[in-house]
Amino acid sequence: MNGCIYRRRRKVGGKSVAMGPWRARIRHGDGRTEDISLRLKDKQAAQSELRKLIAEREKEQAGLLPARAVREAAGRELAGVVAEFQASRRAVSRAPRYVEDMGQCLARLFRECGWQRLRDVNAAGFERWRAGQLGMAAKTRKEYGNHLRNFCNWLCATGRLAANPVQHLASVDVRGQEKVRRRAFTPDEVRRILGESRRYRPLVAMAVYTGLRRGELDALRWCDMELEGPTPCVRVRAGTAKNRKETCIPLRAGLAQLVRASRPEGSADTCPALPRMDKLRAWKRILERAGIPYIDSQGRRGDFHALRHTFCTLMACAGVPQRIAQEAMRHSDPKLTAMIYTDPAQLSTRGAVEKLPDFLGGVVSCTPPCTPPCTPTAVPEGQDEARRGTEGEKAEPAEVLPGEPVRRGVSRCGTGERMARPAGFEPAAFCSGGRRSIQLSYGRNGATGLRVAARGGGRAAGDGERDWARTNDLHRVKVAL
Repeated sequence: MNGCIYRRRRKVGGKSVAMGPWRARIRHGDGRTEDISLRLKDKQAAQSELRKLIAEREKEQAGLLPARAVREAAGRELAGVVAEFQASRRAVSRAPRYVEDMGQCLARLFRECGWQRLRDVNAAGFERWRAGQLGMAAKTRKEYGNHLRNFCNWLCATGRLAANPVQHLASVDVRGQEKVRRRAFTPDEVRRILGESRRYRPLVAMAVYTGLRRGELDALRWCDMELEGPTPCVRVRAGTAKNRKETCIPLRAGLAQLVRASRPEGSADTCPALPRMDKLRAWKRILERAGIPYIDSQGRRGDFHALRHTFCTLMACAGVPQRIAQEAMRHSDPKLTAMIYTDPAQLSTRGAVEKLPDFLGGVVSCTPPCTPPCTPTAVPEGQDEARRGTEGEKAEPAEVLPGEPVRRGVSRCGTGERMARPAGFEPAAFCSGGRRSIQLSYGRNGATGLRVAARGGGRAAGDGERDWARTNDLHRVKVAL
């Protein structure tokens, strides 16, 4: 790293004349050039200042000294820096309420930590302050940490801070510590609420069937409603949506008719489309008339925003895929849809278990009674035998073709399910309770000359039944084999 000093020159009367204060030009090792005004008119003083600048830049490059911008910002008061931070957030279109709340949180944090200037901000001081705020809600403590982290990140991005001192601090775990928990209304409760809403009925119905937030509902105008035609919908403008994205939400035909009937005659397209519910007590009166407690036995609230939870839960109960539900809720993270806005108390887990396949075959007991195995018995050639409750009940003989093997019968099985397959006999089928194995013998139909099968254990099949017996019984034999 080297440098030089020089003065700008201008031509006066055809001659080049040096004018203005001395300036320093420093060349870094990576090829960068830095031009700095020394604001000095003495050459020796300018050379001394150049040597100081080169030594300072070398220390900064080696990490022994913070950058000049960081050193200058370290002595500034925090109140002025926070004001600049708020202005930068407004410039990138952050919500005014968010910017105001952030400024109030940072002001209280700096005041209670005793921080006056930027150099006073440190992780240890914030940890001590957070440890003494156990009476504060876990979500609020988490918000304070997020605001301080975002503030320090902005300082690093603008070159006023070398590193974020609270970057690696653990965030507050809010799971199970929520002080405000909401629930979803049941379908019966929704009917009762709509029945007692009176002039707020279009507003409540729109919240139930679209899941729009209260601020988004208040911002709807008649020009945003498309209530005519086969596919009515409502358009949520990007400027009024929380995610800053324009969305077209479909409406049910009954809801479109209700909203269309509530429009006053002569109202302009720029007028609000839905009645505005300004006070919380108006919602509480609706719940009181419907006989629904504002806070249930589990301490969960049933406020107006609970209608958005109801919309998501009703979709889950109706079997709507989660990706479609996430799009309808306009969530960027599917965890919000599945974990926050879906009420698990209303999900039919028993119905889901009952939909599983039956692998037990209808057996209630896990330990079936022990029964003797099936005993094979020989049957004379050309004859099938199966007992049907009485000993000796035999099937009618059927004609046997020359060269056909001898068929063997199987005795009645016990009450338990067993498979008996002795050598030299036809494979037995599964038997349970009063079931018997089906034995087949083959012959020719005298009228048609076709080869048919006769079922054992009952009367011989007639001519009209043998075609069915042949097809059905052959299939069952293949399964048994």
